[in-house]
Parts: sequence; structure tokens; C-alpha cells
Amino acid sequence: MKTIHALCSPRQFAGLLLLFVAALVAGCASDKDKAWLDLEELVEKENKTCPEDMGEGLTITSVTLEDDQLVMKADISADEEDVTPDLLRQNREQFKMGMFADLKDDADTRKMCELCVKAEVQIKIVFHFRRYGEDVQLVVPVNEIEEALQGKVSVDMDEDSRVQEDDEVEQARIALRGQIPTMRSQLPMVIEDGMTWTGVSYDGDNVTYVYTIDEEKIGGSVSQAYEGQQALLKNNIKVNFQGGDNTVKAFLQTCIQAGSGLIYSFVGDTTGESVSVRFKPAELVNLMQ
Repeated sequence: MKTIHALCSPRQFAGLLLLFVAALVAGCASDKDKAWLDLEELVEKENKTCPEDMGEGLTITSVTLEDDQLVMKADISADEEDVTPDLLRQNREQFKMGMFADLKDDADTRKMCELCVKAEVQIKIVFHFRRYGEDVQLVVPVNEIEEALQGKVSVDMDEDSRVQEDDEVEQARIALRGQIPTMRSQLPMVIEDGMTWTGVSYDGDNVTYVYTIDEEKIGGSVSQAYEGQQALLKNNIKVNFQGGDNTVKAFLQTCIQAGSGLIYSFVGDTTGESVSVRFKPAELVNLMQ
């Protein structure tokens, strides 16, 4: 299992943050105003999931739009000694390159960058180091995001290493796709009174589980019952994961290798309203510890 020491490569550490930023993107906007409105809506939605544990001692505490900036605030645990304020200050450019490392292969990352450029929004990350009581800011201007989209930002990686890494990811994704029909064959499955597992799918980025909720039994719509309770729902799911058998752990490991997350969607049987909880790949790593 990687430790924070293994992430002293600034590019790898910054990559954890980009997983969170990429989750804000649903599609490219056609103009600045539309892009801004889309981004504003997505930021508001994602901020409700904070604080969000990204693993490796990193927690996203908030995401906001402030003037022309997408601002993320991130806490670095007091238990971490190897990632220091000076390390970040001395390696700002490497951290930035790390944010763009997967532009070629990661569609969500690329869409996020395109959306920020169209909305003329730069990215600012404020790291709070609990051990040292210091804040360090990392700002990525719009022109640098645009240059990265044009391929003007290079990241050192041996080509053979990249090919091997891509192959391992694809093999893991093939394995996940192969498990979906088996899962579907067991549906529908009653999980508890008023909750039935009715669907599962995989799009290459996330395995999505759909649970249909009997709204009569919960005394109202799903949005009324579950909205604002995502943190509690997420914690309950975590407990189930951590108490899981080797089969569960093997499944989580495959998701991690595939770079895929998990989405749990709770849908009302009458209103059709839904509330979702998402686990990003970095969170799954944390669950395996």
C-alpha cells in the first residue's frame, strides 16, 4: 500500500486533487455564460459532499466559485510528515504538471479543463498543513490550462511505462465489465424493507448501483428523506466495505486498478427523484487500508 512518502513526487500528490476537480464536470459549455452557470451548479453540488477524504492524508474541505476562480481548500493531516509547506513551495511547477498528467487519456479531466477555459475560470488550491499551521496556495491561470489542452505541457514518463500502465488499466476495466452480467442476473434483490437493488452498470469511469426506494415506507420523497444525508449514507457504505470478505476486497482492488469509482444511486419508486453517493478511486484506496 502506498504511503504519503511514496507520493512525495509532486505530480502524484497533485493528481489526487485533480480526481476531485474532475468530478465537477458534466459536459463542455458552448459559451462563457453557459459554462459559468454549469460550473456554478456543479460546484454547489460537489461542495455538499465535503469534507471528502481523498486518501493519503488529504481531505477536500470545500469547493467554491469566487469571482474568476474555482477554489478548493484541502487539509493535509497532522500525521503526515513527508509532505511539507516547503516541498510544495519549491515544486509548484511540478505540482501543476501533475494536474495535467492525464489530459490525453482522461476524458473527465480534459472536459474540466475545457470548461474552465470557456468560463475563463482559473483553479486555485489552498493547502492547509495541520502539522505546521500553514497555508500554501497553488494557482493555475486560464492560459496555462489552455496550453495544457494544446499539449504544450509535458510530463516526464517513460513510454514503455505508460504503455504498461495503460494495459493494466484496460485489463482491470475488462474484468469489471465481465462482472456486470453476473450481478444483473441476481436482480432485483431486496436489501431491506423498502429498499431493492434494481440496477448496475459500468461506463468505464464508474460502477453505478441503482436502488429503488419505496417512498411510501419512508414517508415522503427520496430527496426529502436523503438530501443532505450523503455523508451518513457514505459512512454506512464504508462500514459495509471494511467488514467485507475477500471477494469484496478483490472487487475494490479491481476498481482501483481500473481507475474507476463507485456510485450508489437511490431512486424513489413514485417520484423518480434520486440522491447519489460517489466514491472516487482514491477513496477506495483508503478503504483498503
